[in-house]
Amino acid sequence: MNIFHINSYFVSRNLYKNIYDHQIAKGDHIKVFVPVSIKRTPAEFDRGNYTDISYNFSNFDRYFFFIKHFKIYQDYKRKYAEFPYEIMHAHSLFSNGFISYLIKRDRHIPYITAVRDTDVNSFFKYRFYLRGIGNKILSSADRVIFLSASYRDQVVSKYVKKNIQAEVLEKSVVIPNGISDIWLRNIPDKDKKIKDTKSINIICTGIIDKRKNCKVTVEACRKLIEKGFSVQLTFIGKVIDQNIYEAVTKHSFVRYLNPTDAENLIKIYADQDIFVMPSRTETFGLVYAEAISQGLPVVYTKGQGFDGQFEDGYVGYAADSGNPADVADKIEKILKNYDVISNNCKKAAWKFDWKNICAEYDEIYKEIALPQRDFSG
Repeated sequence: MNIFHINSYFVSRNLYKNIYDHQIAKGDHIKVFVPVSIKRTPAEFDRGNYTDISYNFSNFDRYFFFIKHFKIYQDYKRKYAEFPYEIMHAHSLFSNGFISYLIKRDRHIPYITAVRDTDVNSFFKYRFYLRGIGNKILSSADRVIFLSASYRDQVVSKYVKKNIQAEVLEKSVVIPNGISDIWLRNIPDKDKKIKDTKSINIICTGIIDKRKNCKVTVEACRKLIEKGFSVQLTFIGKVIDQNIYEAVTKHSFVRYLNPTDAENLIKIYADQDIFVMPSRTETFGLVYAEAISQGLPVVYTKGQGFDGQFEDGYVGYAADSGNPADVADKIEKILKNYDVISNNCKKAAWKFDWKNICAEYDEIYKEIALPQRDFSG
């Protein structure tokens, strides 16, 4: 199959390479178009010889959606107008999906589009004048990919026009992101137990900023300490907001560790009991999936990305991200059934095996792709 990916996120994240390498391995011919600002410096990782990073708009253009995307589309036409593909995969709704929408309008090639955090919490939420085009992209798409059922339901009920809600729901598919094989290869053999449920180690891995709600996690731990618990809270991640970093690390029960690789994280997680991150917004939350692979029950945000991946209480609990008391309550709930939830986590982690996820995409491509043509270019 000949597949054309549009993925501006591939300039900074190698997550998607799992999909692309799988497609190459099974004999698909792919092209990954990565439109970026002329001043953008790509992150350093192997993108394969199927990727084109294309510098086709300025930083100033980013403030003018249609000007920016007109430049991207003109660049696409110069480079790929004759590229023979049967399907397009846009990795976001607005920034990438709009280009797919234009291509389908002109060339009648089917596409699938993902809906990500920035689509919901930036474009739909604040850029009111783009809601109409967002609905057109959704209506024109052949499949719409959501990372969680909660995000799907939120988008459809809040931002999709009523006259196309049923249509969008019918063609929506929930497919989570996968986790690296290193996490699945290192699922612990032994059951994880807590010797003393009044003494707990809590960890949060993610950038230190407002969106990750580090202060709420600290306040939740303070409430547990007031109830007689002994708590050590560990934050691991890049510091984005220095004020938040200083506010949370001033507490004696908090320690901070610099970002590290998966191999070291696995070792650190072995000494932890519960993963807690009540983010304000989250498209999916890869760190939750990584944590459960190590037998760590998780507290995640109600109504955001990870919520709905499993029945509440199976691998942890959803909490109100703005309510430290609720976060503390969910931690206590986990402690009351810790052994069972921890074992559930290790079994549930296989849901995020990239092999299974790529197979789901393969089936979707087959369902909607144009009849196959000879590949050239």
